[in-house]
Amino acid sequence: MPMKPYKHKTIRGKGARRKGSRAEIKVRNALRTIYPVELRNNVQRVPLSGAGAIKCDVMDTNDPNSAYEVKCQESLNLNDWWRQAKSQAGMRTPILVITQAYRPFYYIMKKFEWDEIRNYTEFELFDESVEMANRCLMDRLAELDERQVALMNIDDDECVIIPECYYLEVKEAEYQMRLIDNAK
Repeated sequence: MPMKPYKHKTIRGKGARRKGSRAEIKVRNALRTIYPVELRNNVQRVPLSGAGAIKCDVMDTNDPNSAYEVKCQESLNLNDWWRQAKSQAGMRTPILVITQAYRPFYYIMKKFEWDEIRNYTEFELFDESVEMANRCLMDRLAELDERQVALMNIDDDECVIIPECYYLEVKEAEYQMRLIDNAK
């Protein structure tokens, strides 16, 4: 007898909010690993999930130019989410973090901003870009190698989609380089 395909159940109300809160906490905890212990509490989940005065889901006061918008939903709506991330970021760099149930996290930002960080940290020597379309995106992202990023146009912006472990590695290198530059 053939197996039935897995069908995602739609989560609504409190369950959806809890799922979103769990994703925000996971992103907060991942970002904290970039910094030494004494600075880790400077990365916080924003109360009311950006509905208050601070318009983002996760705030990193060690890097106040970044605004993280976290989405954990089974159906991807990248254009709307990206517009939301950009409008809530204001003058800061919008970073959209996406995941689905039982999937890894991916960080999305404008390509030129990612290139600036990579050039500053000298990581431009290491990664490789792969063009992607929205169709079956999460399955295609799962096929990326360790230091590959996906290129994609989202809401008329040229963006990169970066696997979480690579994003954190580059951001940690950026933090270390800023420490060295500030010590000079």
